[in-house]
Amino acid sequence: MAYKATHWAWELDLPTTRKFTLIALADMADEEFSCFPGQERLARMIGASVDTVQRALKSLEEDGYIERQARRRDDGYRTSDRYRLRVGSSHRNMRPKNLTPQPLAPHTANGTDLTPHSAGVITSKNHHESPDMFDLDIPADSTGAGSFAEFYMAYPRKVGKEAARKAFAAASKKTDPADIIAGAQRFASDPNLPEKQFIPHPSTWLSHGRWDDEPLPARATEQPVANPDAWMQS
Repeated sequence: MAYKATHWAWELDLPTTRKFTLIALADMADEEFSCFPGQERLARMIGASVDTVQRALKSLEEDGYIERQARRRDDGYRTSDRYRLRVGSSHRNMRPKNLTPQPLAPHTANGTDLTPHSAGVITSKNHHESPDMFDLDIPADSTGAGSFAEFYMAYPRKVGKEAARKAFAAASKKTDPADIIAGAQRFASDPNLPEKQFIPHPSTWLSHGRWDDEPLPARATEQPVANPDAWMQS
């Protein structure tokens, strides 16, 4: 079910931080499209601050993409919220208020001003960048479908970013980038994924064309010893 939720999240036209926050939730979703990660964990997953994640969650909830339910332990202590993804919601059947088109301001001598709006995209004569783009350190022209940003977000090990960028560009000349990204998503969600230090660098994974690999083999389990002291009794 996580794959269905993740696919839905990738297809939505959302500002970068909100989109990646939703993708992170989708990646952890159960069969009911719900999960309950802590905000600190979400912040680590998308490479943003906790404040940025809180704003993204608030916006996603207001726009109807997620539903949030507070959870408490038996002793009354509040723990991480439960998030339920409204898989299927899209711009075709709903219009979030924060994506309402805004009119252009008059041209100025130093450039063109756009009216700031709640989607977080502000282009002004002072060249202010979107907070979403700044928080994730991803160029504004690399957030479309089939982009390196999508691949790097999906891949389960974040290391050697520039080498990975070059490898992705080379691989994309031979293979549809969407297929590469889908392969990275399958790899990241494989239940037999090894510990992070044993996961190949993204550049290595790309150079070897591993997006078409079969699922990883099941991990070997150690058989318990019936009587570990038996050798001393012989």
